[in-house]
Amino acid sequence: MQETKGRQTTGDQSHPAVELSKQLIRHGCRHDTEWCLAVCSPSITLIGESRDIFAKDLDEVRHVVLSQPRPTEELFVGSIEATCDQLPCTETVIVTARFLVASNPATGMISASQNRATLVWTMTSDGYKLSHLHLSVPREASGNANPHASVNHETYRYAKVLLDQIVRRSAVSIRDTGGTIHYVSDVEVLYIEASRQRSIVHCLNETIVVRRGFKDLVNEFGSALVTIHRSFAVNPAHVKSLRADAVVLDDGSEVPLPQRKSADMRQLLSDAIDRMESSRSADRGSLARTRILDS
Repeated sequence: MQETKGRQTTGDQSHPAVELSKQLIRHGCRHDTEWCLAVCSPSITLIGESRDIFAKDLDEVRHVVLSQPRPTEELFVGSIEATCDQLPCTETVIVTARFLVASNPATGMISASQNRATLVWTMTSDGYKLSHLHLSVPREASGNANPHASVNHETYRYAKVLLDQIVRRSAVSIRDTGGTIHYVSDVEVLYIEASRQRSIVHCLNETIVVRRGFKDLVNEFGSALVTIHRSFAVNPAHVKSLRADAVVLDDGSEVPLPQRKSADMRQLLSDAIDRMESSRSADRGSLARTRILDS
């Protein structure tokens, strides 16, 4: 694993999102429309092979997909090469893939083309959902050579702009004491602290001081935060360890636990962490079942 220009490059070929991408490609070429739409986010965006194919939500994507003419010959998918990168501090992964599509020789129309796809998957309570799909046909000649897929700098910049837009739509708008507006997603928040007439939002890369009530601010982030004290709410996703007197977070900071309710608060956090892990395990189990059904 290596750090490159502020992103975490994994080149992971075994990530669940990689397998989902491969299955999406296979189902798409077989025109299993309902299967493909079932793994899409309601806010999905689609860019097709042609310049005039663009859709920005599930209804538009459904319309575009159903309106495309079916090929006269049967298609099958050859080799699929795919890897994924995960942006730091998010539940989002970018998968890039190359795959060979060919017609059935039995039809007498033998042709093949090598296609590219950039897929953005975001973890939800229902598992990974596709939030963006970009399909393209490269200009270079295609062949039967085993293709290699990787996320280059241009692809990353493109996907990063898209993800910034997605995050901003779901982020909480916070105005700091200096008047600057910050768009903060729940995955960025480590914990929120009440301080007199102000609240302090401790994020992974910054600390924001706002003139807002503690409870009101915490409520805006919904179930993403757990209130463990009248002055502290923490994000279970960033809990590194639980001590008798404090919660230790990913960045090393410690949030004190009230002595009288220490056991109750630790149990509350443990339950929240277990729910997150169960959700991810269920997603992996669902993926495994899909593999069996698809084989």
